Amino acid sequence: MRLGIDAGRAYVKVAEVGPSGPNLVVQLGAAARFEGSPDRVVLAVGEGAGERAAANARRAGFHDFTTLSLPRAVLLHLGAERRVRPGRRVLLCDVGAAWIDLYLCFFGHSVIYVLDSEHRESLDLGAAVDRLQGANVTDRQFDRRDMASEARLRKLLAHVARDEAWGDTRAYGRLKTAQIYELVRQVAGLAASSATLMRERLGDFGSRPGDLLVPLGGAGTFPQVHQALRDALGLDERAVLLLSPEEVVNAAAYGAARVAAGQDGHDRYPLRLSVAAHRFEGAEALGEWLELAAPGRLRLGGEAVYARERRQPVLVEDGHQVVVAVGDDPFAGRQLTFDHRISRGEYHLGVRVSHSGHGELLFTPANGEPALFSLPLGILPASSE
Repeated sequence: MRLGIDAGRAYVKVAEVGPSGPNLVVQLGAAARFEGSPDRVVLAVGEGAGERAAANARRAGFHDFTTLSLPRAVLLHLGAERRVRPGRRVLLCDVGAAWIDLYLCFFGHSVIYVLDSEHRESLDLGAAVDRLQGANVTDRQFDRRDMASEARLRKLLAHVARDEAWGDTRAYGRLKTAQIYELVRQVAGLAASSATLMRERLGDFGSRPGDLLVPLGGAGTFPQVHQALRDALGLDERAVLLLSPEEVVNAAAYGAARVAAGQDGHDRYPLRLSVAAHRFEGAEALGEWLELAAPGRLRLGGEAVYARERRQPVLVEDGHQVVVAVGDDPFAGRQLTFDHRISRGEYHLGVRVSHSGHGELLFTPANGEPALFSLPLGILPASSE
């Protein structure tokens, strides 16, 4: 049994890949624990929520798991389902029970970069609806709507948006449509505020062909949230990918399940990185390319990888340009050129890459001094062309 899990505040969603694709195995509430002994568990984790997600997973009975970033998990699933094509920028907006999380991602053929993110606390819509129905409601009944009641509620909310007279219609339990509409409006406003902040930083999202917005999370099923996000970002409706209500809330667990089943996590830099160097034979200097990292050796957000595994240092001359080649053929692929001001000396050269794809060339003194110099490489190309 190989499982993917998305451990949110309200529920721990557990998914598995079957013959027809991923499916939800169980949704565990706050007091429930998973019964079984899975062979592998992959936990989808949002930015800054690692400890909280891990605690929720352990609460549900999972203690041995690896992690995968939540936006990467979602895009892995959407890519496998061919909902998103490689080469696109995708803005994921996860409107959950505790937080509204926006992730701007680049979806490449073999790597996913998380370029930017925005996070804020959200109104827990399910809990707010249950509180309106009575103080003793503690089991999140609103979240347990069936597909028919969800469809009816969405239609009622759309009607009341056009005509306030629909507000008196009974929508859920004892609540009227106007009451739920007001709560959804508050959530939509919070999501729009986050999207506005993201747009102010980006400026050009939606202007490039293929830019795509994907609403997620429990409140991501409501058209009011979709419209608020579109308006805040200035997007045409064709730039919004609307998933089914079931997929909206389970996409992260599905992507984690795909990785647990053995599919590539798109979290390793796929290309070879080399740096221009000289090798001395007597008095003669011969140009060569020193490999910094083999393809797939660097994990995004992981530890640095060092050339020659630190067996032999490199003499660095102050004021020389640094040329980093991307791809198996350093002469035919891309070459990135940088100036540096690093004191002359012997160094171990290393490289690391963040979740956003920003690379960093590291110069660690070979004499054991703690000083560490670094050279920003910018966002590393996802292809050598």
